[in-house]
Amino acid sequence: MCGHTWRRMLCRMSVKTRHIAIDVRLDGDEISGRVGDGTDQAKTFQGWLGLPAALDGLLGKTDEEPAALR
Repeated sequence: MCGHTWRRMLCRMSVKTRHIAIDVRLDGDEISGRVGDGTDQAKTFQGWLGLPAALDGLLGKTDEEPAALR
């Protein structure tokens, strides 16, 4: 814990930098591609909603507990 006052909401979070490669294929209004960080198999996506889902899947793989759950 960070303290007993309003400072509790201002706790430091761990900061991690990730380098991500995004390969995008555009075909008219359609988008598809791959998202990867070089550590594992790239995540493929299809559609505009698939891109943030692929990023979430890539960035969500961690051994750390999410800050929101601490």
